[in-house]
Amino acid sequence: MAGQNRECPVTGRRDFLRQVSGAGAAAAVGLALPGTARAEDPPAAMQETLPTITLGKHRVTRLIAGWNPIAGHSHTTLNMARVMREYFTVERTVEFLQECERAGINTWQYDHTEKGVQALQKAREQGSKLQVICLHAERGHDAPIKKVIDEAHPIAIVHHGGVTDAMFRADR
Repeated sequence: MAGQNRECPVTGRRDFLRQVSGAGAAAAVGLALPGTARAEDPPAAMQETLPTITLGKHRVTRLIAGWNPIAGHSHTTLNMARVMREYFTVERTVEFLQECERAGINTWQYDHTEKGVQALQKAREQGSKLQVICLHAERGHDAPIKKVIDEAHPIAIVHHGGVTDAMFRADR
């Protein structure tokens, strides 16, 4: 496949999902798979990353940490959304990002909100090397793109899909 990391033993999507789910199950019971870091090991102990693709000049893991749970965007119930927002404080978001990085995920897609910016800054102060992709839609509450670039140094900025869908439906 074009852009696939040739050194990775994973040959396709199903193998990738099998590998990731196996690692998740092992982590849930506190085991370490051969070649992976345990949750309590420092980030520097992680020698391998997940399979990657090329995005411009960057190597991005095929599994990217997302924003919806952190922001409380549940596609199930309003109660679930509230619980997710309450759970993901800035501190818990930083812990989540650190866990992602230890697991070999090297990119986070986030929305440039106060919570997102604070979590990213704290994670970076603690040594995080996560790359970020910023969701942006030029809505009234969105920061100007120059501010996003100055504060977060994203490797990419993408237009928010939900906003794109709404604009398309409105013939805009």
